[in-house]
Amino acid sequence: MTSPNSNGTDGLAAARQVAVPNPLRSKLIKGQLAHALSIKLVSSIEVVGYAAAAKYDSILIDLEHSPFGLETTNQLSCAALALGYVEFYQTRLVNSLIISLTPIVRVPANTSDWISRALDGGAQAIIVPHVNSAKEAQDVVRYAKFAPIGERSATGTMPMLRYAPVPAKYANPVCNELTTVICMIETVRALDDVG
Repeated sequence: MTSPNSNGTDGLAAARQVAVPNPLRSKLIKGQLAHALSIKLVSSIEVVGYAAAAKYDSILIDLEHSPFGLETTNQLSCAALALGYVEFYQTRLVNSLIISLTPIVRVPANTSDWISRALDGGAQAIIVPHVNSAKEAQDVVRYAKFAPIGERSATGTMPMLRYAPVPAKYANPVCNELTTVICMIETVRALDDVG
């Protein structure tokens, strides 16, 4: 990690350099379609390799509708961050561009422990079901993001930063940038409240 200048831009730049890209977020920002392989039954990390080979943008690990626990979820998330896929562009030389797979985790409940533990374990995106009000949606963001945006608890080295020893004052804003939060509005009551 390079020592930052007085305004911290070098520290932020160094943190961004070690960060694993989030192709789901990049595509959503551009208004493009992103593809995910949903994983509910196969807990072996080899399934992530197949998603990478098939050039999916992400994997969706479903904790709400599967028997998976956090240990399996975190292993699949870390495998996605590590594998990614390689596209080859041919000119006179063959160049490769490595793009990661975004690990998305659908947590089973809108609680800070499920959300933060899924993100701490390697998820770059979370889907939270049964969000029934604008206040609950605000809570989801508060649980998923570090200060000053949210109240996510501080942690040590993180998978999305390749376990690099990045100081929290640089790691937290970069993780906030890379974390995608998706709330599921599933009831008429929720539509009425957020609409």
